[in-house]
Amino acid sequence: MGIAQIPAPSSTPLTQQGDPIQSNSNSPYGLTLKQTITSGTSITFPSNVNWVWAILVGGGGGASANNTGQVSGGGGAGAVLQGWVYIPTTTMSCIIGAGGVGRNATESPLTQGGNTIFAGLVAGGGGGGRANSGGLAGTLGAGGGGGCGDGGNGGNGGTSFYGGPGGTGATTEGTQGGSGVGAGGGGYGNATAGGAGGNGTSGGGGAGGSSKAGGVAGTNGGAGGFGMVGGGGGCGGKGNNVNSGSAGGGGGGLLAAGGNGSANAAGTGQGTPGTGGAIGLGGTGGTGGTSTATNNTGQPGAGGNGGSGGGGGGAGGVGTGTTVTGGNGGVGCILLYY
Repeated sequence: MGIAQIPAPSSTPLTQQGDPIQSNSNSPYGLTLKQTITSGTSITFPSNVNWVWAILVGGGGGASANNTGQVSGGGGAGAVLQGWVYIPTTTMSCIIGAGGVGRNATESPLTQGGNTIFAGLVAGGGGGGRANSGGLAGTLGAGGGGGCGDGGNGGNGGTSFYGGPGGTGATTEGTQGGSGVGAGGGGYGNATAGGAGGNGTSGGGGAGGSSKAGGVAGTNGGAGGFGMVGGGGGCGGKGNNVNSGSAGGGGGGLLAAGGNGSANAAGTGQGTPGTGGAIGLGGTGGTGGTSTATNNTGQPGAGGNGGSGGGGGGAGGVGTGTTVTGGNGGVGCILLYY
C-alpha cells in the first residue's frame, strides 16, 4: 500500500502530536476507514496490506443504582489510543474491551470497563461510578468514575499507554475532575451539586448530587466530562429526606451517542433524568428530588447506557427496589484505516 502523507502536528488539544489525524475528523490523511471492530477475537486483512493506522477504544465504566439511599456517580470513558500497526499476516488476534456492567448498590462485582488490545497496543477501561464510595480509577488513559453523592471522591484518570498523564479525581465537594489524557471523576456533591467529570481525550464521570433533610431539595448530579469519548452523568441527590433523585445520562462513545436516564418508578417530585451525550460528549446529571418529594417505594430509574465506542454509563436513580441498575458502559472498539 502507499504511505500516507503525515502533516505537521495539529494544534487541536485532543489529538496526539504527530498523529496523521485531521483537526476536524478521526480519519487519517490519505487513508480510508476499512474496518470497525466491536466484537470477536480476530481480524482478517487483505494479503496486500502491510501497515494500518489503528484507533483503539477501551470499554466505558459502568455505574450503580441507588437502592440503599446512596447517590451514585457516572462511569468514566474508555481510553482512546492510536498508532501505526505492522500487519505480518492476514489474520491477527484482538480483544475488544467490554463495557462495565451497571450494578445496583451492592456493586458486586465492580463496574470497571475492559481493556481493548491489538498488536501490542492497549486502550484501558473506564473507571466505574459508585454509590457507596469513591469512583474507580480509569486504566491506561481511561477516565475515572464519579464519586458518590455524600462523601465519595472522584476516581483518578489513567496514565496512557504512551505515558500521557491522567487527570486527578476531585477530592473537594462539588468540584470538577482534573483534565488529562484520561480525565478524573467529579467530586461528591455535599453542600453543592455533584462535580462534573474532567475533560480530556476520555472524559471522567460526573459525581452524584447531595441528599438533603426534610423540606430541602437535593442537588443535581454532575455532568460527565467530554473529549473523544464522554463520561456518564451522576445521579441527583435525595430531596425532602426521602428516596428521590433521578438517573444520569450515558456518555457519548466514539461511535454512538449515550442513552437517556429513566424516571424513578414511584413517588412525586423525583427530579428529571439526565440525557445521553452526543458522540464524544458527557451525559448530563439527573436533577435532585424536590423539597416536597414523596418516597419512591418502587424501582430506581435506570442509568443511561454509555454509547458504543467506550462511553461511560450514567448513574441510576434512587429507590427501594433492587432490580434496576445503573447504566452499562459502552463496548470498546478498533477502527482500522488503510
